[in-house]
Amino acid sequence: MSMSLPPGHHESHGPSRRTLLKGIGAGAGLAVGGTMLIPGTAQAHNTVPQYTIWGEPTYYQGTRTSFHYNAGFHTQLANWLSFYFSRTPITWQWPLQLHLLGVHVDKPGMHQYGRAIDFERIVFTNGTTGGRFNGFDCRYNEWKSKTGSALEVVRREYWAGVAGLNYHFKYVLHYLYNSEHHNHVHVDNEASGSGLSTFTTGTTSQVKFVQAALNYIWKIPTGIDGVWGPETDGNSAKVLQRVNYGGKLTTSQNHWLTFCRVSLLQGSTATTW
Repeated sequence: MSMSLPPGHHESHGPSRRTLLKGIGAGAGLAVGGTMLIPGTAQAHNTVPQYTIWGEPTYYQGTRTSFHYNAGFHTQLANWLSFYFSRTPITWQWPLQLHLLGVHVDKPGMHQYGRAIDFERIVFTNGTTGGRFNGFDCRYNEWKSKTGSALEVVRREYWAGVAGLNYHFKYVLHYLYNSEHHNHVHVDNEASGSGLSTFTTGTTSQVKFVQAALNYIWKIPTGIDGVWGPETDGNSAKVLQRVNYGGKLTTSQNHWLTFCRVSLLQGSTATTW
């Protein structure tokens, strides 16, 4: 079905011109530096060290740092970042800085296999001024005290970033999931594997994302309780109707992916469909 796009966006099912230009220069930005943060046990879990994702440098506590990844997961992250970048405003330019709290960590779960990542923030370059700004700030513990338009903007951009991650990964744990994730967003591919994500009404993190997106991106008042009920079902369907897609999130994977994609587009500039 056709879908009108708000001005200032660069929606495409393939790479945008901005993304292609970025890719041309990415190979020149692979010089290594910083410190090796991850212990040698990462090798036993078949992970490989990388200083970048999609050619953009990674940092830990302000220092350029390498992290150990499962190779397939690292490729998925590169695909996600290309997808996310091409759907942000044209003034949100590269080079980027990816500030992380961890990838491979020797503890139970996907972190021990390098198949999970904790995002602290993503710093963009302002294409007009050349300055830097946080386009996706995952530190809810720091910005939750903001008020007025400052809170509205950072919160909207946060959920836009979460929307882009939900497109690619089923497990995206955000500040509404629990207090442990107030300073980062956790992502892993345990459930989604090598494919794009699917939606299930019993996944609390996904349901709370939908409810938050309805409130903070689409301005449709909806209770945030992690329970998929008639209100959430009906309000999310309104979004699909607004973008001329129709149906419900539970209709098919494409309906879910469309909701994630248009929420990223809407949330990154707050343009109204």
